[in-house]
Amino acid sequence: QDSEELNSFMKSEGSIGLDLRLKNKRAPLSRYLIIHFHGGGFVAQTSKSHEPYLKSWAHELDAPILSIDYSLAPAAPFPRALEECFYAYCWAIKNCHLLGTEPMQT
Repeated sequence: QDSEELNSFMKSEGSIGLDLRLKNKRAPLSRYLIIHFHGGGFVAQTSKSHEPYLKSWAHELDAPILSIDYSLAPAAPFPRALEECFYAYCWAIKNCHLLGTEPMQT
């Protein structure tokens, strides 16, 4: 979803920055959010290398996808990547309304 609040997260926050690729038009809120962590064993690849099939999934499942890039080893030793993935997951749960998803119901 496109919003000023979401766009404000594009600024770098220290060593953490966001690269957002937003849809051009607003869609109804989804009941689901897919959080994708690319393969590569924490040493290779990026979310960009998985973009073609993620776009297909988003369309077929009618759900937004948050694809996470994390720091790679050896420049960022374990557990840095795992911590970044967990941080992104927590951020997504807290900010799902910015990603086009209805808040979780407990």
